[in-house]
Amino acid sequence: MKLYHYAKDLYPILKNRLKSGAADDKEIEEQMAWNKEIGGPGIYNAHISFFIDPLPLVLLGKIFDERHHTWFNGNELYEYIVDVDSLDKNIVYDIVESPMAVKH
Repeated sequence: MKLYHYAKDLYPILKNRLKSGAADDKEIEEQMAWNKEIGGPGIYNAHISFFIDPLPLVLLGKIFDERHHTWFNGNELYEYIVDVDSLDKNIVYDIVESPMAVKH
């Protein structure tokens, strides 16, 4: 099975914000408190978002336009395709759907 990740930059290896050093201490503290409160699988900066299917980027640009920091027309993104067999077998994951999909 393949998973898909999208980013504005090309990386030799995908890393979460915590591993790459992009997360600051205040952000981490706030996320740890929130994660404890909700009983989540981990903090946001310690994850990488994957999609089960490739995204219809042209459609997303029409839906969100400039209101979204990533899914707007003209934004150039790299698509990473990751085979799940290449992931660590002890990986923690959480499958999340949009509120609209959950409602249906």
